[in-house]
Amino acid sequence: MECKSESFWYRALPLSIASMLATQGLVYKGILSPSKRFGSIPKVALAGVLGFVVGKISYVGACRQKFQNAGFPPFGTAFPYGFRNFPFGRPHHGCDHHHDKDRPHGCPNHCKKSQQTTPPTNPADISSQDS
Repeated sequence: MECKSESFWYRALPLSIASMLATQGLVYKGILSPSKRFGSIPKVALAGVLGFVVGKISYVGACRQKFQNAGFPPFGTAFPYGFRNFPFGRPHHGCDHHHDKDRPHGCPNHCKKSQQTTPPTNPADISSQDS
């Protein structure tokens, strides 16, 4: 609830109002043309909605930090390796990488240590594997 309230009052509402005022100013100066039927209302409303959405999205990082400071694990650590780089990366299929036969060891480092096919869900386990 705190994240919702703060994102509304500190980001979404101010950005929405500022974008609406800027758009109305641009219409008033003639840089943007008003609609013949509705005047400046559609452009100002669209600017308000976009400002609101951008304001809400811009607060996601601060909200994530609040959850981490409260003791919750970081978001996204429960997903398997194949989904971390989606849609750009190749999915992780364990240690039988047929495309890596030319590599000196043929297997990525994260597979050699424990020969596991699923990553640990605890962030402390991930850091202990790397050391």
